Amino acid sequence: MEEQNEPQSLYFVVEFPEEIDENGLVSMAVISSNWTIIENNVRYCMWSYYLKTDAMRTKAVVNHTDLDFTKCAKCEIIVKYKTSIYNVAVSKLKRLEDASSLSQSETENGPRKRHRKRNTLLLNSDCDKVSEQSSSEQTDDDSPVTPILRRTTAHVLQKNVDVQESAGSCSSSSRSFKPLSVSTPMARRQPISHAPTVSQSSSGRSAYAYSLVCLNCQQNSSLIQELLIKVEKMEQNLKYLVTMFQQQMGADLTIVNDGNNDLGLPITTVGDLTALNNRLEDVNELTKMCQFLQTAGGKDIQDTTRRVLSRIMSNNLAMLYNWSGRNDKTSFSSLKKLLIVAVRKNPFSKNATQQEIESVVKVWLRNASDRDGGRSRRKNATITA
Repeated sequence: MEEQNEPQSLYFVVEFPEEIDENGLVSMAVISSNWTIIENNVRYCMWSYYLKTDAMRTKAVVNHTDLDFTKCAKCEIIVKYKTSIYNVAVSKLKRLEDASSLSQSETENGPRKRHRKRNTLLLNSDCDKVSEQSSSEQTDDDSPVTPILRRTTAHVLQKNVDVQESAGSCSSSSRSFKPLSVSTPMARRQPISHAPTVSQSSSGRSAYAYSLVCLNCQQNSSLIQELLIKVEKMEQNLKYLVTMFQQQMGADLTIVNDGNNDLGLPITTVGDLTALNNRLEDVNELTKMCQFLQTAGGKDIQDTTRRVLSRIMSNNLAMLYNWSGRNDKTSFSSLKKLLIVAVRKNPFSKNATQQEIESVVKVWLRNASDRDGGRSRRKNATITA
């Protein structure tokens, strides 16, 4: 009658007496009452090993999802607590695990105060009275009394069996759970295939607590992705603003006429280049020339240097020059001062070193014969010959 008055779906805090770790601690978990069956007065849990992750298993427990029992492993369980509220069950599980871990720690460190064994063990009938309480009594109490845990280590189980034998058989109306057989060595017991993966009591936490955190992380993942996209856009806008500010701060306030007629650029003959070198000895002419060349722009040192060079001389004149003046060519180093000042006027190349600028000039002069279709003309001439 008591079973019929229970709500259709409850949350059970259970322990798996057949799942014992090397320290003798029993695995515990929160399951749905829909996952349990009773055979020969023994309650079993149909464990859903086909649910691959803890998050999927937690969702199934919370929603009381009906399982495909043909794909589940049957595991013997002992119900320690019942409630219709999932958070209450999780809280109860943690308290039971903490109490179990503390009890095991005190046992390993040696007893500080001896208690009667009667207070630490439960007969099957007593366990039934605690574990099979009606859900109405447990849900009304916000802080249910923690039932006395039954330790399932080998030496305690032997004492438990002795107490049960001395107390006599249990009443037929109350459900009894089969104790773990002590006569069978632990090493010889057959392991359960697809055994449930639950957190051990020694950890003081349950896998379901961690899975709840994982569910919250998954719910916030879309928000995090959106925030990252916005931060990336803000970073790009900030870089653009910094670049514009540097250009504005580095630009000369003097507005120069962009026409080439006054300066005679680009130079096309050797005589004009010699005359330009003489003119640059005047500081005013040098300043005026630098102000004009800085308007060439450029995104970096190489681009800025090439743009300035193309404004100083034509490509045909560049084929007559190299940096050092070797191989019957004229040295370009006489315009080095003008070139360096003009390149450094650009905010994107204001920190350019003399060596970096010289390297770009050498390559630009060496490739002068390939520009303006020079490489194609040589290729066609070779084919014709």
